[in-house]
Amino acid sequence: MRRSFAIGLAGQGYALERLDGNLDRSRSLGCPVRGRRWREEAGSVMAPVCRFLAVLCFASICAGCTASDDPSAVHSVSPRDLPSLTSLSDDAKIYYVSPRGAGNGSGISPVDALPASELQNLLRGARGDVAIRFLGGRYRLQKTLVIPDRGPEAVTVLEGEGQNTEFIGDFNYGPGTEGHALFRLAASNVAIRNMQIRNMRTCVAAASRVPLQNVLLERIWARDVHDCIMVYKNPPRFVANWLIREIDVRGYYRVGIRLAGANTKGVVISNVYLDGANGADRHYCFKGGIQLLKGVRDVRVEDAVIKNNVGDCEGYQQGDGIEADHKGGTPSNLRFENVLVSNSRDGNFDLKAKGVHMSNVTSLRGAKTRYAFRFWGYDDYLCEKCRSDGADTAYIFSSGASARFVDPDFHAEADVKICDLRSKSKQKGTQSIVFEGGSMASYDGTSPSGCSSQGTLESAVTESGERPLRAASTR
Repeated sequence: MRRSFAIGLAGQGYALERLDGNLDRSRSLGCPVRGRRWREEAGSVMAPVCRFLAVLCFASICAGCTASDDPSAVHSVSPRDLPSLTSLSDDAKIYYVSPRGAGNGSGISPVDALPASELQNLLRGARGDVAIRFLGGRYRLQKTLVIPDRGPEAVTVLEGEGQNTEFIGDFNYGPGTEGHALFRLAASNVAIRNMQIRNMRTCVAAASRVPLQNVLLERIWARDVHDCIMVYKNPPRFVANWLIREIDVRGYYRVGIRLAGANTKGVVISNVYLDGANGADRHYCFKGGIQLLKGVRDVRVEDAVIKNNVGDCEGYQQGDGIEADHKGGTPSNLRFENVLVSNSRDGNFDLKAKGVHMSNVTSLRGAKTRYAFRFWGYDDYLCEKCRSDGADTAYIFSSGASARFVDPDFHAEADVKICDLRSKSKQKGTQSIVFEGGSMASYDGTSPSGCSSQGTLESAVTESGERPLRAASTR
């Protein structure tokens, strides 16, 4: 027997209830930079399972709520693409797991915890909805734990006890120590939450050639990993309705979060902290905080801090905070809201995508940032209330792109070029950087230099030394 649900998530910043067949939603999201504390919630072991389902339902609504006839709408996920979610069945199974097991090892209670080495066999043989509760301790799994497909409606919840549940691998930035992924998703309707991951090749990887819908990744602390969340190699057949939130990754070799594939859509990344700096000071050349590749679409990144993405390369230096690349398919319908990015070697925002809308984003220079914003090839970039404190080369790089900045706030300690406009020899049409309102000045009251010789800046300097920006363009 299955039943519909109404559940409150106020403790997590969400509230959701069913009223006469309609879902009202309210949201109050915090941001790590504002000091939001990620709290454990008290309650029975079933509480996280119910919370998981409610959040998935909210994510379904959120992913589709901005779809409209307005061409500027960022997301276009249709409600028909989103499944109807119900609560766990009454006969859902709950198992407790510890590193070495306890008691009779059946997993039916904490005192009879299942040994972690037997968990893969249990998941393969389980039927219906399953909740796995990892007790506190250090887990050293020798192989990747695959979350198998147990039917289109079966729900799998893997939950630890916060940082007391620690998974440890053998990755240490050295050759031959890449190790393995901790979890590989091969099923829909999965939640992974409340755990710490150290020295692992990948925290969560997506299996190929299978549909992966309704996934919640939440409250994961990762330290010194090769990558953390990966939807990339041989992208799955269909990825939709993912909510990735409250992820704290400090020290990674290649990328914090990577999403790829033309069939990957409807992903919300919220309240994440990604710091690429690591004690070994070893970094992949094309390093990134969040990478959106191969035609991924309908992605929202909100309330995020991303820093220190500097690649180890010979010649041209690489490393981006948020990167969208059109090789293999153009990413589209991307929204970045309340995001702070700093110290990326190439660009804090490096974007080759259609339908990009940025709001209240901040680019901090750091020690090695070449550009604050890099735009390529498309004509509909929009940045509202974007801020920057400078860059080594210019605030804005554009190659065959058009972007509109509404109420920007660019202030640098030293003289910084406003834009670096490039055009290819066979490029046709006009690329432009348009400013509406806003100001630009250095902290000492002098105005930065204008655009590169390939463009012109139409502006006037006010008595206060601030410069209202209007347009910079080139053919």
